[in-house]
Amino acid sequence: MEVVKHYKLIILVMLPLFVGWLFNSTIVYLPISSIIMWILNIGFIVYWFWVGKQFGQLKLNRLFSFLIGNIIWIISFMLFIWQFIVVDDSKRNFFLAGISQYYILFTIMFPTKLVALFTDVLHSTQIIVTSYIFMLIIFLIGFIYGAARVRITKQVNSSID
Repeated sequence: MEVVKHYKLIILVMLPLFVGWLFNSTIVYLPISSIIMWILNIGFIVYWFWVGKQFGQLKLNRLFSFLIGNIIWIISFMLFIWQFIVVDDSKRNFFLAGISQYYILFTIMFPTKLVALFTDVLHSTQIIVTSYIFMLIIFLIGFIYGAARVRITKQVNSSID
């Protein structure tokens, strides 16, 4: 049963990549307003907090659990750095560049507003890096919350015994 739960958690971590690809592929066909985009962003933030909480509650080493929960994030972020910072435009692989942006697609609204507070010129690279950091922070908060709940539950159960 525990193995099945781990597979489900891996699927939860991969979901932003798949849904980001699906959304990016269909956005030209969908009449989406900014209200719907904000709702999707807020919904994703709640979802990503919950995923972090699930990984924080695993009965694994905390560091290992955190890394497993962020493995797709790490790979996607490294792809982004490689394709948009290291490689120049003429040598960019558009498939890899696209994949690196799908993962953070539903966190882009808040970091855009945040970056706009500090600069008059918005650069997509700044916004996307900020989105990656934002996504990591959301996961981390959920992870800490989940781990703390496990610890509190253990303390309560041991004091009852």
